[in-house]
Amino acid sequence: MPGGKIVRKLQLFSLHARTEAGPLDYQGLFNFMAGFGPAERARIVGGRMIALGSVRIEGDRVWLHAYEGDIKTDPLFLNVFSGQEHPGKLEPNDVLVQKTHVLIDTETRNVVVEFNGRGAKAHDIAELLQTIGLAAPGYRGLELDFNPKAGEGFIREIERFSRIRIAALKLSRPNFNWTDHRNHLTDMADQSNGHVIDVSVFAARDESLEQNHGIVRYIKTLVRDPLSMFKGASVTGVRTNENAETSVSLGRFIEHRNVKVRRTASGHVVDADIEEEMLHYLESVPPIGE
Repeated sequence: MPGGKIVRKLQLFSLHARTEAGPLDYQGLFNFMAGFGPAERARIVGGRMIALGSVRIEGDRVWLHAYEGDIKTDPLFLNVFSGQEHPGKLEPNDVLVQKTHVLIDTETRNVVVEFNGRGAKAHDIAELLQTIGLAAPGYRGLELDFNPKAGEGFIREIERFSRIRIAALKLSRPNFNWTDHRNHLTDMADQSNGHVIDVSVFAARDESLEQNHGIVRYIKTLVRDPLSMFKGASVTGVRTNENAETSVSLGRFIEHRNVKVRRTASGHVVDADIEEEMLHYLESVPPIGE
């Protein structure tokens, strides 16, 4: 009955992955995953099931359907006219799920993920892919991340601050090593064989961090990198002509596009519609170097 159209947000990420042996062949990794059966592509985490229902490979593009659901709860229905509730019953091995669409370009390492408020998020899907890949001897020590690409709006928000009290960033190791944007932080992570850097810098009392030096400049520089190293970033302080303190987080400024797609009679998005929009979005992303 629902039908009609619905707005969906498509978010943009960068794919980073490596094994103990170094950078890997992304195409080979997804070909390996496509060879698994459905049960082998599902994991239970804290009472929630996360699964890859399908892995479709078309040249350099990989299409994924990721599912998330609660394995401990049967559906509960309410009759809005009588006010009476009644339980639904799932069949054995059935899970009530939400579907999330994902498109990966293994050449550019750009990733488009449908944001589904009730479904699997980008970090859930990346963690699932990593877990599945670790099952193969050839991917020992696999680390896989979907790092959010920050929109230009994030820089504009940072530049609105007249005083910055705290700046924080969280970076994950890029595809190769920590030598991109090399500095003391990345050198320390490289020498430590670290996977993630998490650092916060606090200004002295009644002082401000420098807008165009140090950590704030580093954040603004990394935002423009076509292959994002960010896991997260935030700035806290007081904006010009304001008195109250405000925080801005990268999570609110992930590069995205809102699209309108049809719904099926059961209320779910039409796969062909959202996949067409995801492909258009992916193809609109400028190649590295432009």
